Amino acid sequence: LEVGCGMGLGLSILRSHYGHLELYGLETDYDCAREAERATRAVIHLGEFPGDRFGKAFDLVVCFRALAASSDPDGLLSQCARLLR
Repeated sequence: LEVGCGMGLGLSILRSHYGHLELYGLETDYDCAREAERATRAVIHLGEFPGDRFGKAFDLVVCFRALAASSDPDGLLSQCARLLR
């Protein structure tokens, strides 16, 4: 899961190195989310970060730049930690 995946650059990098991964992204901007989904073939969720929206745990949660943009970075890290296996 990449939180704040933007247009999917981070997901694209993961896809190029690990093509077998089931990739997910979370993005608040509709246009960015749509482009990320198109470019990466990942499942992109649109909206803020509620930890229960996914219904699953992840092996990896990436927050590249998302922490700096968050009004509550500690809360964001806490939610990400709950989503890890």
